[in-house]
Amino acid sequence: LGVQEGRLVAYQEIGDRLADCDIAIVCVGTPSAVDGSHNMGYIAEVSRQIAIASVALPERARPLTVMYRSTMRPGSIDKLIAPIFRGFHGPVLSKVELVYNPEFLRESTALKDYYAPPKIVVGTIDGQPSATVDELYGTIEAPRFYVGYREAEITKFVDNSFHAVKVTFANEIGNIAKAS
Repeated sequence: LGVQEGRLVAYQEIGDRLADCDIAIVCVGTPSAVDGSHNMGYIAEVSRQIAIASVALPERARPLTVMYRSTMRPGSIDKLIAPIFRGFHGPVLSKVELVYNPEFLRESTALKDYYAPPKIVVGTIDGQPSATVDELYGTIEAPRFYVGYREAEITKFVDNSFHAVKVTFANEIGNIAKAS
């Protein structure tokens, strides 16, 4: 419906499309390897593309917010993403605001979970609120936590790990019940 109504479009190249945007939401796969590590290649590539495109942005009242939603290991913004942006923008990122806003969406209830989340966690460079993120979530009722990047990144890992523990526990109980 969104595509038919012209509200949702997809492009393979950024070009100058960021000029009219307040926020660029990055939600790409970070596939897990056998050892549990994440492949950060997609994150690095899209960050590079946004960094290049955002260099040409005109001066504006508020920087472009680049919001990451993908599962990333703690330290990813500080050690991978911010250095990519600094490589194109210089040491001070005045045209972009980097934010980590992990998603806590379940399969088959993702839309409901977006509009009624258990919590909203926003990682910023200094743990302070982001005006752009506040506008995005303006009408959504949920506890909001503004923290530093690493705290937001570890929150996603802890949440995922706890859900895995619950699934494993339920499966083991099921195995015990079947064997009884």
